[in-house]
Amino acid sequence: MTSSNSTSRVLILGGGIAGSLTARALAERGIPSTVVDGRPNPTGEPEPGKQIRGALYVRLGVNYSPETQFAYEALLHAIAYYRRLQEEHPELTFFHRTGLLQVAWSEQETRRQARFVERNQYPGDILRSVSADEATELTGLAQRAGGLWFPQCGYLLPIRLCRAALNHPDIEVRMGTNILSLTANDGGYQAVTADGQVLQGHKVVVAAGHQSSQWLPRDI
Repeated sequence: MTSSNSTSRVLILGGGIAGSLTARALAERGIPSTVVDGRPNPTGEPEPGKQIRGALYVRLGVNYSPETQFAYEALLHAIAYYRRLQEEHPELTFFHRTGLLQVAWSEQETRRQARFVERNQYPGDILRSVSADEATELTGLAQRAGGLWFPQCGYLLPIRLCRAALNHPDIEVRMGTNILSLTANDGGYQAVTADGQVLQGHKVVVAAGHQSSQWLPRDI
């Protein structure tokens, strides 16, 4: 049984978007981490990673509230963050700012969007209401209804996003590594892998989705 120890390293279980961006955020603050995932690549999808796409937008509340403000600020942060990360890794094109249309697809959604526009004033470069004709022109597809247009949004390729985020000297990546157990000890946390390795971290981040319960002990 081999051992990998660090008194300052964070152990991150799960190499998807949550785990990868957590590792990147820590690395940019000078905190090293080890990212462990049983899949062969960060999202588990086949190469070249164009099969899965994630839309970047937000569904804001009709009435402005602290929750709505948080969601709006999160969107602004995501746009700026992904733009910066994309500029740092031009070889991995993962953020496509095509613009995004939130369609008023039903009478109920049309009424909701009308109330939203009436009660809020957001910057036009972030979102604006568009007619069906304008929506058709913007998207290049025939639209029977208008909606809310997010000009700086678009879609992400998760596998490339994760690879860009993990491309940092303070991030150790262990793909194809299955965790059998995770326990707390005096020095932090210890994970035992299927091939007999022992990984240590003074902190642990669990970002493995539904698989977490398979090996996460009750005392953590």
